[in-house]
Amino acid sequence: MPIANLILKPHLEGKKELALALTKHSLEKNIPEIYILTDESPESLMKKLMQSRIILKQDMIKFIDCYSRNLGIFPSDTPNIKRVSGPLAFNEISITITELQREILKKWQQHQILFDSLSTILLYANPSMVARFLQILIGKIKKAGGNTFLFLEEGMHDEKTIVTMEHIVDGIVRVFKEGNSIRIQTKGTIDNKLFESSKLL
Repeated sequence: MPIANLILKPHLEGKKELALALTKHSLEKNIPEIYILTDESPESLMKKLMQSRIILKQDMIKFIDCYSRNLGIFPSDTPNIKRVSGPLAFNEISITITELQREILKKWQQHQILFDSLSTILLYANPSMVARFLQILIGKIKKAGGNTFLFLEEGMHDEKTIVTMEHIVDGIVRVFKEGNSIRIQTKGTIDNKLFESSKLL
């Protein structure tokens, strides 16, 4: 059964490591991924993936770039990278996800969507508006058989905003620092095998 998880983490700690680990796990299990970027370009992320020795299998990972055009940079689309006008282009994002899912479902039954991150959107949009958009989007993703991981930076948002985001997901993964290690705690409906202890980190 497809699920949606909210991943909460302190600002600048552990997010990218966990995002890369989720991507690596997905690709190793032959599960395609749609990676939505709001604060970094796909080209920059691909360098990090390769530096982490993550093999980018052909057609197994697709990117939705909400970052570049928002900065006034207009690179062209590629078969694996689709650009939208910005992180608040909800309709464009939704349509692009549907188009990429349609391609994926021709070959695979499972897939995952990684949204990195909600914090950028919440800097510009009302939390209630974002929650309504995500609630509909998550429903469509689940209907197509996809799992969703939504990243949110703690310390950037008030408690009401965090509770609003928690309300629309099935499970919550909290990333925190313990000594020199990054740890995770889970709550609700999650993939226990995926998140057990902190093996992803």
